[in-house]
This record gives sequence, structure tokens and C-alpha cells, in this order.
Amino acid sequence: MRKNLPLDKLPKVRVNQLGYLPKAVKWATVVSESKESFNWELINDMGKTVATGKSIQLGMDLSSRDLLHQIDFSTFTGEGTGFILKADGQESYPFDIRKDPHHRYWVDDEEAGYPIPPPGVLSGGPNEKATDEATAFMVQKNARSKRYADDVRSYSTNEVAINWNAPLVWVSSYLDEKYNPPSNTDTIATAAAILAILSALLILTVVVLRRRKKAA
Repeated sequence: MRKNLPLDKLPKVRVNQLGYLPKAVKWATVVSESKESFNWELINDMGKTVATGKSIQLGMDLSSRDLLHQIDFSTFTGEGTGFILKADGQESYPFDIRKDPHHRYWVDDEEAGYPIPPPGVLSGGPNEKATDEATAFMVQKNARSKRYADDVRSYSTNEVAINWNAPLVWVSSYLDEKYNPPSNTDTIATAAAILAILSALLILTVVVLRRRKKAA
């Protein structure tokens, strides 16, 4: 397992560590002071070059002040694990290109072996920058509030994550404070902490049960 590293120790070729979908947009960023576009190559886990191209100059990032180039390898639609991007004398961490790189554990598909989603779990909802194969076309056709699909392929609108569920805790705390005057900040904080712990225990229980099912 890689440890958290300071930015100056990270690879200059930066990819999506969750992975990429075969037929979706695939971009990477290169930190480079080069004033000219440079060659890049995509290498599979066998060491074979499967795609090549030229970088695109992006200029300076206003937050980090780094000079950036972009690599667009979307035309490559193959699948596999352990891909590496090489560019400007640097290389990325290994990454995967596969159809299911994202969390689908609560997909509500018992026939596929997934458990029933627990009550109260929130999915992401409409996404202004929907990029998965089920919703990417909506960016050009649908209003931002309508870029959503109840589809297992749509990880960018359905993925269950802590950043989606955290607002539920905040809103619950707000409503409790507003409509239950006796509640104080300590009580709200305690309730939120208990809810977070219970959520973590629920997730752990589901994972353990699934592993036991596989073992059986």
C-alpha cells in the first residue's frame, strides 16, 4: 500500500487512481515546465506500448502554480490492469481500465450477488459533469439538474460515498436543533457521532456477511 506523499514527491504523470472506463473519457495530467508538447505512451502490464500521442499544453494551474500538460488517451478502449503512462521522462502509478472500477456494492441487484441497500443511504444524484457511459451524453442535451440515470453504469450519479451522506447528518442536526429547542450543540455532536459510528458498523457488517457468503 502506498503511503500519503507530499505533492513534490508524487509522480509528475498523474492519473485517476480509481481507474478508467474503457469507452469513457480518459485524461491524465503531467506537471512539466516544457514549453513544447511532448510524446507520451500508454504501456500495458506486459510492457507493450498500446497507445501513443502528443501532450496538450494547459498552462499554469492557478491553485498550485504548476505548469501543466494534458494527456488524452480516450481513443484507447482496451481493458486491463497495471497500465502505466510514460511522458516527459516520467511515469505514472499503475492503474486499471475496466468496466467496473467504482463502488457498486449497494447497486440493489440481488441476482448479481449484491446485498439489499440499507435504508437511508443516499446516492450522488444529478451531476453537472457526468462522465460515465450512461450519462456523459446528457452534458450536451440535459439541464444540469437532469443529468442523472438510475443505471448501474452511472457511477458519477449513483455512487454511494461519504461526501453524499455527510450532508444528511448535517441537515438532521440542523432540523433537530431548530425544532427541538432543548437540544444543544453537544447533544447534536454526540448524535452525529453515534450516527457515523452506526453507519460504519453497518458497512462493516455487510462486508463481513458478503465475505462469509463467498467463503461458503
